[in-house]
Amino acid sequence: LLMSPLSSSFSPRISESNNFADSLSLHSPFFDCLEHALPFARQLAYENHHFASIEDALNDARYWQQIIDSHALEVLPKSISSGCPVQIHSMSSTSQPFFSYLPSDLLCSRPAVAIINSNNITNRSRFSLLPHLLSVSPGRHLLFSSQIEAGRRKIEVVSTPPSLSEGWSIYSVRYGAEKNLFMGEEEKGKDEMHFLASLYLLDAEMVAAMRMVGDIGVHYFGWEKDTVMEMFVRWSMLEREDIEKEMELIGMHPAYGVGQEVGDHLLQKAREDWCAGLMESECDVSVFHSEIMKG
Repeated sequence: LLMSPLSSSFSPRISESNNFADSLSLHSPFFDCLEHALPFARQLAYENHHFASIEDALNDARYWQQIIDSHALEVLPKSISSGCPVQIHSMSSTSQPFFSYLPSDLLCSRPAVAIINSNNITNRSRFSLLPHLLSVSPGRHLLFSSQIEAGRRKIEVVSTPPSLSEGWSIYSVRYGAEKNLFMGEEEKGKDEMHFLASLYLLDAEMVAAMRMVGDIGVHYFGWEKDTVMEMFVRWSMLEREDIEKEMELIGMHPAYGVGQEVGDHLLQKAREDWCAGLMESECDVSVFHSEIMKG
């Protein structure tokens, strides 16, 4: 993993207690990211939850932080602890999930890995929030917010078809563009701002397409890492360190790129079919999203 260990407040390996919570504090980068990311996940999941500004989103986030503070240390160990040693790594990226967990095998022959993205989105422009919709899309983290909202102490492990869960990432970006989530109120109605937002959307779609090509190339055709990296360097606007992290994602998650594209098409088609049988005024997308979330 191309990531450095966290600061001294974190234990890079938990072998004695096997308790993930022992390595976290409520002031860690992980909880900072939870505070800022959860409201955006909920915004995509529920149509009746709109934020007019970043400030409104953060005010909502502070309410959620109070809930997280009271539940997280009980929730996290139950949700990801397997009794195996855990290695914790950090990274700072605008385009990767704020928290990833790679479980060990049944025999604990290798440690589990927890990856925490400490990037702080509050210092970035509205346009730069686009990549974060990938990491806070309902397919990844709605489970966290819905369980906490219901006051439950345990986050159950749910098995979801990869194409559907991963498809939420691209679908969410597309839906965010439809709802003008990448522009503040003062930017809406300005042609140049819509053009710029479209460029960011196209770049996100290009990266997703290259991720799929790289996924197939590496895991089906046996491409070398350098071949995929050259493709990203030539055709994407990603920085080199983010490209290297893309390589890690592709290497660690076979079918990840394919699942995103297939899932996006499945969700788009399902939405079209659902609306086709309704009057335009009856086609409430929030109801469609709720039905999808029910399985």
